[in-house]
Amino acid sequence: MPNNYVQTSFTTPCTEEEFKIFQRLAAGVTGEELFNKDVDKLELLENLIGWTWEFEEDELWIYMEEGALIDPMVDLLQEFLKKTNRDDAIKFTWSETCSKMHVDAFSGGGVFITKDGSSLLCVGSWLEEQEKKHKNGTWVPDPMPNNKDKKEEAV
Repeated sequence: MPNNYVQTSFTTPCTEEEFKIFQRLAAGVTGEELFNKDVDKLELLENLIGWTWEFEEDELWIYMEEGALIDPMVDLLQEFLKKTNRDDAIKFTWSETCSKMHVDAFSGGGVFITKDGSSLLCVGSWLEEQEKKHKNGTWVPDPMPNNKDKKEEAV
């Protein structure tokens, strides 16, 4: 029986105080408790099972090795950006893989998150959209990068 995996690993700048806020948000702590609750006694929200995070050298490192839901982490990161009043963005990609070479068992996606919202692209959905456009005659190919310039740079 094949195993399916969703995997990602990414970092974002983070102070120790911001990391505590992230942990509290991940436990579903809101309002005044957000800044007062004991971080060591928090339990993870059920919809974040499969995600792991660590604080390392002024960075928040977030990763998933075998699979988890993407949307809850996107929501958490957007709330984190709001609560820390950060104007930067967090972005990450993920892969969807399979332990066997099954047809259509591989995919992935990416997401761009700010405190104001997020934009997510899933490869499978994008491909279905392209196929639908092709079938109804509205598909237009995207211009491909000019590989000729890259070959000249290598010389």
